[in-house]
Amino acid sequence: MNVLLALFLTFISSTNYVVEKDTLVNGLVIVACKKPGMPIFHVEVGLYAGSIFDKIGGEAYLTAQMLTDGIKDMDKKQISVIIDELGGNYSVNTYKLYTDISLTVTTDSKEKALKLLSGLLTNPTFPEGEFNKEKVRLIQNIRRNRSEPRRYIQILFFREFYGDNPLGRPSTGTEETVSKLTVEDIRKFYKKYYNPQNAYLVVVSNEDPVVTISLVKKYFSDWEKGEAASFPAIELNIPDSSYIKTFHMEINQSYIMLGHVGTLRNNPDWPVIQLFNYALGGGGFSSRLLKEIRNKKGYTYSAYSYFTWQKEYPGVFLVSTFTKLDNTQAVVKEIKTILENFKTSGISEEELEEAKKYFEGALPRRVETYSGLAGRILEGMIYGLPDFYWEKEARVMQKITQKEVNRIIPEYLYPEKLMGVVITDTTKVKLKVD
Repeated sequence: MNVLLALFLTFISSTNYVVEKDTLVNGLVIVACKKPGMPIFHVEVGLYAGSIFDKIGGEAYLTAQMLTDGIKDMDKKQISVIIDELGGNYSVNTYKLYTDISLTVTTDSKEKALKLLSGLLTNPTFPEGEFNKEKVRLIQNIRRNRSEPRRYIQILFFREFYGDNPLGRPSTGTEETVSKLTVEDIRKFYKKYYNPQNAYLVVVSNEDPVVTISLVKKYFSDWEKGEAASFPAIELNIPDSSYIKTFHMEINQSYIMLGHVGTLRNNPDWPVIQLFNYALGGGGFSSRLLKEIRNKKGYTYSAYSYFTWQKEYPGVFLVSTFTKLDNTQAVVKEIKTILENFKTSGISEEELEEAKKYFEGALPRRVETYSGLAGRILEGMIYGLPDFYWEKEARVMQKITQKEVNRIIPEYLYPEKLMGVVITDTTKVKLKVD
């Protein structure tokens, strides 16, 4: 039965969207949205098949990458030719929680696009020869990331924060875990997690959503049922005290990442958290971090903070920056001081109004494109958020008072528990933590 999500939803941008939702017999949830304007057909599928479901490390990433390496009655080269002929854009991303597969084409190619995507999701063959090539490429990429301090520091931080488990490992896995993988591990991962009961499919186009859903049914109704994924029990030992670990690299700058436990994305306080984080470190040149560390002290060109999106497991609050070797100790101390002062003094009325103004414009802009709108709809379903959450959160933000924000800040900011990692030349830098 078709379930009407909304006949006409008026967004902040005053644009009308016609949206319908349906659940197929096999369990696949479909959302079709008509966005007037361009003759574009964007289809996006999200599956709970992210790296937290890895048994070894790297299965989720390689499974997603190999979907275009061969399907029933079609090899990698033939698939590549079809994608080129469609003249569209195919992309795949694997995150901790889910894998996202999307295809954008012109409206006149919509049936070919759905037929191809259906084949990729329902009939991949995972040729062993292609697996071996993908595995080599992935290991090479992992090694490159270790030589790039901007990327490597994230890997080190999350390993230190979450531990040696799927949450603490990068979504690609590590060189050690990927080296252990066989093509059978990929096939098992696919069989367990790539099924319609574990997926959401979103289409944004200039087509009638009723017609779009009928078209999706044509190509996805035969997708074989499976079981919805259960989130794995991951033993965590989240740091609860202030400390810093240093890692040596022969470089002339220090890369710094500090943080503490965050929250879940579906937290009702999320709009307030976003407002105060904008003032603290998410607002670029207008943020406290950049004003103090860059403008006043001249320690860095960039410093920012953010709360990670998370579901089921604790998220993280992060502060990241870089500086000259001689300034490392001073920057670490300054970050902690800024957080302490912000927690004590709170957000100013001016900072709050600036944050509100930013989100009033930024949130609607995130759905201006067909892919942007589809991505936001999909994220909402993946993380269990209200329908069209970005519009609702934007409205909530405009009503939040300074008093409300300052009451919330101490509940989510813990400078006394700030831990972190620093990549630096340890022959020249010796850190002390107060």
